[in-house]
Amino acid sequence: MLFTVFADLFPKPFQDHVYRLQADTQYRTDFQAEVNPMPIEIWESTPKWRLTAKFRKLINRTCERCGRTQNLEVHHKTYRFKGIEILYPQDLEVVCNSCHRGIHQLSLWPAQCHQARLAYPQ
Repeated sequence: MLFTVFADLFPKPFQDHVYRLQADTQYRTDFQAEVNPMPIEIWESTPKWRLTAKFRKLINRTCERCGRTQNLEVHHKTYRFKGIEILYPQDLEVVCNSCHRGIHQLSLWPAQCHQARLAYPQ
């Protein structure tokens, strides 16, 4: 897996988590079942997601849509692998914040949509 190339750049507990996701089907199933009900904003505020995004940005250091190198974010192409994205980096796309806004057309979302999705209990 590509993660092994960059593993030394990540904290040991995260390395252990990734290797366990790879090797232990029950751990992977349980972890994904824990993450799946979370609104995406909650999942994307967790340390595990932030480290997954860091990993994905190490693979691609430029926006995959326009080539910019600053203000990079990671976009889910689908949410099929939510929680275990580290095992499926091809389901994530590195994009600049401008392209990411364009993908989601965030400026068109009503404020109440954001509030409803952020109401998930932590």
